[in-house]
This record gives sequence, structure tokens and C-alpha cells, in this order.
Amino acid sequence: MTSLARAEWDLVLRSGPDGPSAALQGAESVASRVSVPAPSAYLGIRFARGVSLVPHRAAAIVDTSVPLPTEDGDLLLGQRRWRLPEVDEVEAFVLGLVDAGLLTMAELPPPDRTTRTAQRHHRSSTGLTRDFVRQVDRARLAAASLRAGEAWPSVVEELGYVDQAHLTRAMRRFVGHTPGELGSAGGIPLSFLYKTPRAECS
Repeated sequence: MTSLARAEWDLVLRSGPDGPSAALQGAESVASRVSVPAPSAYLGIRFARGVSLVPHRAAAIVDTSVPLPTEDGDLLLGQRRWRLPEVDEVEAFVLGLVDAGLLTMAELPPPDRTTRTAQRHHRSSTGLTRDFVRQVDRARLAAASLRAGEAWPSVVEELGYVDQAHLTRAMRRFVGHTPGELGSAGGIPLSFLYKTPRAECS
């Protein structure tokens, strides 16, 4: 499976024949190929930009996977045991992390703030520049449009790419496939591909 570049980090919970495991998967600057061993089942919880799980700052885990300790099927965080949630228990699980003080939120500068101080604050909070985040968001939106059958000239015009070569370079870096591959092979497995709000891609 191809793991797309993304500007957020995930808490990934896995259950398999060897028991449950958990890891933080930081934001990723390029697309990569990942193996999904059967018969494992995965649950991914994606956190908003600016959020960090104590003591792992989001800016410190970019392009990194951090295993988290488990014991007897429970997740060990903040000197407590946490039962690994099912899909319908995720919201309560996250609220529990908030109540325990394990999730912190950095206030990111507004998108229209372009001062060097605002840019440094964004990077220190997320590990990423705002320009990089815009590129990733735009590439993911382009990939979703191409996957849905939209022609590449329309995607270039709609999302502000210079030309087909510009779009192709972005797709290869952030999505791991060319526009032609996405348009002609809808069965390519991609992780977490969905259309992000246009406001994040401007």
C-alpha cells in the first residue's frame, strides 16, 4: 500500500496474531510504500495540526514511527493503562487523553499571518512549514480528483499547478504515483485519501 505524505500525525493501533501494539506515526514529508501484514487489523486516529501527545512533540516525530508500550492488551500512557478502543469508542478515548493532560494543543498562527515569527511558530509546533503543508494538501486534493476520474488539465487549472509536469512532480513526491496511474488504475491502494477543504489548499 502507498502511504501518502500528510501534515498530521496518527496514533495507529494494531491487533494481530502476536497481540495488540500501538505506535505514533509522525507527519510524512514524502509518499512511501508500507506493508500491511495479514491477518492484522488496524485502527488509525488522526490528530489535528498543532496537537501533541505528551511527551512526544509533533515537531519531533516528523517522518518517524514511535512504538508505544502495551501490556496485557492495554496501552501504557502517562503512568496509566488504557484499554485499546474500538471504532465507536475513539471519541471517548481521545477525551480521556485530554482529561489526563496527555494531549496538548499549540495555537497555530492564522493562515494570513506571513511574518517570520508566525512561520517559525508554525514550524516549531508542527515540524513543517506552512508552504509545505499547502503543497501536501493540494497534492492530496489533486489525487482525490484524479482518482475520481477528473482529467489532469482540469486539475491543473482548478488547483493552480503551472502545467502537467508541475502536477506530475507533486504527485510523485506526495502521493507516490503519476496522474496517469491514478486516473487509469483506480484500484491502487492508498492510505487515507480524501478531499481536504479547499480553504486549506489556497
